[in-house]
Amino acid sequence: MFWIETGHIPSAILLSLGTIEDDHEEVFDSFDQVIIVYCRSGNRSQAAMKTLNNLGYENVYDLGGITTDWPYDVE
Repeated sequence: MFWIETGHIPSAILLSLGTIEDDHEEVFDSFDQVIIVYCRSGNRSQAAMKTLNNLGYENVYDLGGITTDWPYDVE
């Protein structure tokens, strides 16, 4: 899986951009919880943030690209 090959932030939950609308209620506890999204380059995470906002999530933040913006070790 590409996500594993490029690394991920420890304790991150994989939620594909293509399945957010179907799976969000199984992944997130409430619409006001803090959600941080990221991807390899920042493009998909921007789209994920917009989708989650449109679904009613109020505290969604885009970390950007893990390969460019994350300063710590990845798994």
